[in-house]
Amino acid sequence: DDLACIPIFIAGCSELLVLAGSTYAERLWCLFEIFTFQHLNGGSKGIIALRIGDSQQASHMVDIRHAQCFRHQDRDKLISLVEA
Repeated sequence: DDLACIPIFIAGCSELLVLAGSTYAERLWCLFEIFTFQHLNGGSKGIIALRIGDSQQASHMVDIRHAQCFRHQDRDKLISLVEA
């Protein structure tokens, strides 16, 4: 299960590079990676965010409840982990 591996991969990172395009804030997997990084590192220090393309999405406008996954089961799992 890929979901169980995310904390393992992110735990070894001191920085997280976010290349945010126009749909980044709508993709739950992307937001979950940021959530996991912040949880493991105690905050946003180390997150480098770059907007690419036509993205005008401001980080303060991100709402994980509006993000989507291709598989509905993945969305349910990710939302429950964030809300826990």
